[in-house]
Amino acid sequence: DKKDISFSINLAQEDILNQDTLNLFFELLEEYQIGSQVVVELLETQELNEIDTVKIFIQEVRKYGVKIAIDDFGTGYSNFE
Repeated sequence: DKKDISFSINLAQEDILNQDTLNLFFELLEEYQIGSQVVVELLETQELNEIDTVKIFIQEVRKYGVKIAIDDFGTGYSNFE
């Protein structure tokens, strides 16, 4: 009911590669029409080796109005060059 409130969801590469997780995520975006309220924070992890899959994910969620952020950029691992 609260269309003026946004919230963040942290996702790692492993989450984006998990088809069950993706199916649920997109199903909820469709069902509740909340894309413009969602910010997906991509977690910096040691291995970011499926960059093409991550890019496709970003392109798809942007169609729903989802915003993308990088979580903890500049700390820990540095994979987002």
